[in-house]
Amino acid sequence: MSYNPLELKGQKIAIIGGTSGIGYGVASAFSAEGCNIFIMSPTEARVSKAVAGFKSTFPDVTTAGAILDVRSEESIFTALQAIAPVDHIVFPAVDNMFGGPLAEMDNDKVADYSQVKLCGSMLVGNALAKFDIISLVEASS
Repeated sequence: MSYNPLELKGQKIAIIGGTSGIGYGVASAFSAEGCNIFIMSPTEARVSKAVAGFKSTFPDVTTAGAILDVRSEESIFTALQAIAPVDHIVFPAVDNMFGGPLAEMDNDKVADYSQVKLCGSMLVGNALAKFDIISLVEASS
């Protein structure tokens, strides 16, 4: 059987920030396709609640979770190495720092957002480059 990169069933997907919002929706879509999902977020209660919800809704796929703080290199490296290898990583993580209109953002909120979105995604990329996190399957022609 040849490798089909569009066939998602059975693949292991790590979703950093999959406990609510777009991340939860992405995790739901992958689960509906038969993917095994791994939800990561900085709050144990949110991870547990999300994992329980997915296990109830999608009992035929493997669902697990872990605590991961995208502001911490150690947290990222530890969490990703513990679940490796994975087939795909999705990074919809956003902190709950936007509690009001965009016009009310200040420098501190912009810095916090940058820490999560820019630095966090770069540290995830760094972990991918340093460790065998992603399953690399060569497509056959």
